[in-house]
Amino acid sequence: MSRTLLCLAITAVSTPLLADTVWLKNGDRLTGTIKVFDGGKLLLQTEYGGAIALDWKQVKTLKSDQPLLVKQDEHTGEVAKSLQAADDGKVVLANGDAPKTVELASIQQIIKPKPVITDLVWKGNIDAALDFQQAENDTNDYNVAFKTSARHGDWRHNARGDYNRETTDEVVGTDNWSAEYSLDRFLTEKFFWDGRISYKRDKVEDLSRQRVVGTGPGYQLWDDELGAFKVGALLNRTDFEFSNGQKENFYSVAGTWDYTRYLIGK
Repeated sequence: MSRTLLCLAITAVSTPLLADTVWLKNGDRLTGTIKVFDGGKLLLQTEYGGAIALDWKQVKTLKSDQPLLVKQDEHTGEVAKSLQAADDGKVVLANGDAPKTVELASIQQIIKPKPVITDLVWKGNIDAALDFQQAENDTNDYNVAFKTSARHGDWRHNARGDYNRETTDEVVGTDNWSAEYSLDRFLTEKFFWDGRISYKRDKVEDLSRQRVVGTGPGYQLWDDELGAFKVGALLNRTDFEFSNGQKENFYSVAGTWDYTRYLIGK
């Protein structure tokens, strides 16, 4: 019994020590986990109130034992091993023997640093829309789309696809689907080589089949808590097949980009 009480006491004392702390100008002190600071809002994940968005102008100082990337301008940042509380309107970026005190007003972003990827990291989403209208003309509209990405080490797999079908009074006006797969091999932290293949099938339009195979370089500008942005260039071979059996193929060069922005972080 005494051992159980001792364990409970140690747990109760230790838990707050592991939490991040934010002191507000009105005297309140909040504990939780700092998720991200961007756009003038500090997102604090708490056990008692979920995710709380705090006005940065109302923050007096803060403390965190987790490594955080602190940006004071758009292009440069410093990964602090921890954040230590300081005088009003300031915070200490602790990095071993060279701690640095900065003004809170000078900080533009605080995000989690991107770890070295050694295990599988997966993310993706599925969107679906169904629309049924019964009137003078009955209309049925189906739209389904997915996008997914998985990374392991220097390899990243990307896949996307969609299906669209629309009928009006049982007459098919749209009936098509498409799929794309790409494989990225990172040569450096930012630079990668992209190979991809895509296919589209259309049962209504004259262009019934499209196949594209491409390869080329790419560059990952960023991929963090706030979103991701990558650009690239591809040399493609495209094959067209028409509903009358005619076929065409050609080579082309294309630019690619993929931009994702989260309003308040992941």
